[in-house]
Amino acid sequence: MRRLIATSMVMLLVLLIPVSAEETDTVRLEIEALDDNSKPWYGTGDSVLLASSIVNDGAVTSITEDPSCGVVMRVADAAGTAVLDESTTCRGQSRGLDIGTGTTVLDQHAWDLTNQDGGLVSPGLYTITIELAGSGLSATSEVMVQQNAGIPSQLIFSASIAHREDVLSLGEPFVIAYELHNPTSEAIDIRSLDTCQLLISFEEQRLGPSCNAGLTTIDAYAVLGLGHTMHQATTVGASTLTIETPDALVVDSFELSVQDVAVPSTPLDASINALSASFIQGELFDGSLTLENDGTESELLRFTNTCRASYWIAGSNGVVFDSLDQANCRTAELDVVVGASSQTTFPLQSFAFVDETGCSMLSGDYILVAEVPEFGYASSMDVDYRRIQSADCGTASEPLTSLSVDLDDNDEAVFELQLTGVDEQTDIQWLEICKASLQLWNLDLTEKVIEKNVLCNSDVQLDQALRLSSEDVLQFELEDLNDFDYQDAEYRVRIDLATDQDMMLEYEFSWPLDVAVEETVVVEEDVTQEAPIVLVEGVWSGVLTPDGTCWMLENEEGIVHMLADATMASWTP
Repeated sequence: MRRLIATSMVMLLVLLIPVSAEETDTVRLEIEALDDNSKPWYGTGDSVLLASSIVNDGAVTSITEDPSCGVVMRVADAAGTAVLDESTTCRGQSRGLDIGTGTTVLDQHAWDLTNQDGGLVSPGLYTITIELAGSGLSATSEVMVQQNAGIPSQLIFSASIAHREDVLSLGEPFVIAYELHNPTSEAIDIRSLDTCQLLISFEEQRLGPSCNAGLTTIDAYAVLGLGHTMHQATTVGASTLTIETPDALVVDSFELSVQDVAVPSTPLDASINALSASFIQGELFDGSLTLENDGTESELLRFTNTCRASYWIAGSNGVVFDSLDQANCRTAELDVVVGASSQTTFPLQSFAFVDETGCSMLSGDYILVAEVPEFGYASSMDVDYRRIQSADCGTASEPLTSLSVDLDDNDEAVFELQLTGVDEQTDIQWLEICKASLQLWNLDLTEKVIEKNVLCNSDVQLDQALRLSSEDVLQFELEDLNDFDYQDAEYRVRIDLATDQDMMLEYEFSWPLDVAVEETVVVEEDVTQEAPIVLVEGVWSGVLTPDGTCWMLENEEGIVHMLADATMASWTP
């Protein structure tokens, strides 16, 4: 009898245990954003506001909760590390909570983008978890934060704009290219900028490219291409496009004027097909443009000329190639039907990365924009192009090259190569890990005594071009010349730089080195005597010679005075 009573009591207790969320699919916790943030990110001064509620799709039930803390919020970064945790105040208590059918409103929760210590969190993707403590009920929401990036103050972001036509029209694509420049003589660690993104405001706000292109360091004087964004204006008239960093630094601002044209609807998705986005000198770009119809109805494209798909390529200085310049477009009607859930592809003209003079394009980052102009479809891709040998063509300015030789404190020779910026902006693109080839000739013996690649560094980042201002100097000590066992003779040094531009310098010297010793010269004050002034009168006449006009002054007595040692070649009386 006692065993029966005990069994009955156990059954009764089981029935009284509240049902947890893990034991039923009908009860769940939901959250809803209440803040008015319309950006795809949250920044300084913003707060994430979430409302929480329990939804019960079934009958009235009971769950457990921890009454010591109720509903709590936890925030974790992309690595899963907690940056804020309100559950630390929970004491692990438990009680039952009746949940009726329908929605039970819980608390609102605000996160001001700070961590547990009150400091602003860094950029990145964060996961907010709202949980009814002790119930097993929770819901999550991901938010992008762009603030407090901690960008080193020495770094300079820049942007450039390019579009196909001189005047920007409604629906016409244009691109913004982004660069990061280190103008200092020291490398800078940029790994902390992995989650930093540039912020773009134009008609709507959108996230731009990464602040560091996924790299950990930026070399001294280096320039990194960060990528691009493509835009198509939807509003006629004047507008402004602004780029900022998460630290509220304005990178650039462009004033745009958009003219009105008829713009067809664009229900299809455009994409570029290419085997690669990286090319070296001698390779061809071959690609196509695909229009895909994800809808349930067919789309008719009625073309009026033979140039259906074309493309243009832009660099930091604007458009460098347009396939329409080499196309023979003719008037012709053609109907193309893109069926539902199908696609059509248009071939694009091949391109060898040379200009109209046959000169190879400069190494660097470019943007390829493919269009179906008649119907407003466009797509873009980043293109990386590299020369593999120097060329004496192109529009990039060259640095001033010089070679100096001196004796150190131990009377040992020290040879130093210097590259000096000569313009407002001088770019240098290394082609190989060895920056130069060196030749040393003994002129007395007419013999080449050194021929090798020098200034080799396996750590050099070839994808980072260097940008020098007019006051920047790159210095390289030439150890192979310093350590050579010289004989008494005349020598000539030839250095060919492994850069985009064909740069070479030669230097002759005698061994042993004739290095001038600086002397202090004492100048005594002498009385300056004025040279006498002699007046000569006469008539000038000129005689044309192979070296130019020879001027003679003849006076009344027939005496001729001739001009000797003239310092002005173009002098005339």
